[in-house]
Amino acid sequence: YEYAAHHAHELTVYTANYNVFLYFVFLIWNLPTFIVHMINGFDYMTSLTALLWCKAIVVFAMGFAASAMRKIISLWVKDKRLIRILTLLFITSSCTVFPALVESQYDILSVALMLWGLYFYLNGRSVPFFVLFAIAVPLKMFALFIYIPLILLREKRIRFIAAELIPVFAINFLLSIPFHGDRWYEICIGSQNRDAV
Repeated sequence: YEYAAHHAHELTVYTANYNVFLYFVFLIWNLPTFIVHMINGFDYMTSLTALLWCKAIVVFAMGFAASAMRKIISLWVKDKRLIRILTLLFITSSCTVFPALVESQYDILSVALMLWGLYFYLNGRSVPFFVLFAIAVPLKMFALFIYIPLILLREKRIRFIAAELIPVFAINFLLSIPFHGDRWYEICIGSQNRDAV
């Protein structure tokens, strides 16, 4: 976060404004370019192919989201042509295309996980629903706006509600502990979190 704050581009107000969990996802996704860099000194910052690979995670996430949307739609719609049209409407919507492909925002990763979680919720499969949302929430906190109502729709007993909410909040809390009191973390993420609240 300190490096990002010091090296932010002068034309943007954004630095490393995602939770640290997303940077682990980037680490895994970009491991191939790093390995090639370590083997032969490949300069991935000047390679169009490497930079396209780095950004391809958004395209992959859009496909993952579209496949979830297709499964959700097919729960109610049986006409394959209509399923395809409705899925294409989602994936070509300006609400999907503009943030993901034009602005290259990574929120689509959380959206894809939420859609798959919703699919499992609708099928009564609690474990994959919980796991997918437990990953989606640290990626982007707006997943809570979907997760909490779904829990409350399904469960009315306080201890079971707590059992499904507390671990998800705990993951976020645990991820932020190493940065507690860190002024660079506060500069990068703290003000954005306050604005979101």
